[in-house]
Amino acid sequence: MNDTACRDYRCRFIPGELDDLLGHDRIGHQVRNLLGREGVQTREQLAAIPDARLLEFENFGVGCLARVRSRVPAPASLPASFPEFSISGGPS
Repeated sequence: MNDTACRDYRCRFIPGELDDLLGHDRIGHQVRNLLGREGVQTREQLAAIPDARLLEFENFGVGCLARVRSRVPAPASLPASFPEFSISGGPS
């Protein structure tokens, strides 16, 4: 069975951008359902959520996080040592 051919009949009735992206297996369905409960419906929304926030979702563990990050990269963030800039545009 390929990743887009799902035996779960409910997949036909729950359209969404994340369905094929997350996979049509037990973990893919679990992740899709957990994200849906939190209002996450698009790849862009998912890509913008930091790992720490995803892990705060109810029943969202490291296995779910691993599936998400294998399909959608984590959001870029500034390093903690990023220099401050003054109004003149140079480092402060």
